[in-house]
Amino acid sequence: MNVLALLILACVACFVLFAIGVIRWTREASLQRRIEGLKSGPEVETVEEEMKKPFSQRVILPVAATVADRVRTIMPKQAVVSTRAQLVTAGLYPGMNEMHFLGICWLLAFVFMFMSIFISSTVFQATVIVQCLVAIASFFAGMFLPRAILNSQIRKRQDEIMVTFPYALDLLAICVEAGLGFDSALGYVMKKTHGPLADEFAKTLNEIRLGKPRIEALVDLAHRIAVDDVRSFITAIVHVNRMGGSITDSLRVQADMVRVKRRHRAQEKVMKAPIKMVFPLVLCILPALFVVILCPALIAIIKELAGK
Repeated sequence: MNVLALLILACVACFVLFAIGVIRWTREASLQRRIEGLKSGPEVETVEEEMKKPFSQRVILPVAATVADRVRTIMPKQAVVSTRAQLVTAGLYPGMNEMHFLGICWLLAFVFMFMSIFISSTVFQATVIVQCLVAIASFFAGMFLPRAILNSQIRKRQDEIMVTFPYALDLLAICVEAGLGFDSALGYVMKKTHGPLADEFAKTLNEIRLGKPRIEALVDLAHRIAVDDVRSFITAIVHVNRMGGSITDSLRVQADMVRVKRRHRAQEKVMKAPIKMVFPLVLCILPALFVVILCPALIAIIKELAGK
């Protein structure tokens, strides 16, 4: 009975999703969206331009946004705000906004829950209590799996920024000492570096050129990156601008501090290396070494005992 109800529910869900997709891509709905877009002002993409986008942007993200819009009332506002900040730090915004991400979380949670119920009831033939427990665990696993992937992306991007930042800061200090203005030096560093740090510098320069005050643009840069070294550097620059000090001396001091911190981090990693090597040494190398050393002796002992 549970399997039949589950199959009926899955069929109904598939039919609803298929109907939504058909309605979305009909010619009348496309023309209506284009007319509404022309009335509101922003440019609307044609069907050919929209079909050139990846499958995730054409199907997955719109469906996820629809799901998130349905469950918006039960989501706390703080979760939406923190999700947007995390997406900005990961470099995924505005390609993926907070509603897209939250919709993916809910959609994946329901998919995991239905799959767990189906597998536990058909393959393992578990009891109803076990099915409920597995469904709850699968729901939370599907809910937090995108969060784990997002946090991993944030750590990876921050590590890339921390590797690039000392070189970029040294180059920025040299450019300022050579007589370039801070904005021009920042643009030169942006051209000579690559990766997420260069992208963030480009965003900051665009904001400054569009009329945003330099201090606010730098503070937003620190909030977007969320790296301690960058925050310390921008705090020092903001303090120098407000107090009227020498930005050249401040950049030189910050470059020296970042270089020392990088050396300390490298020494810390070197000190942790022996501890990390213990586990592969015990689990992989020592068993193979014991096999190579002891097997000939064991074979000789067995032959000797068999001969007697």
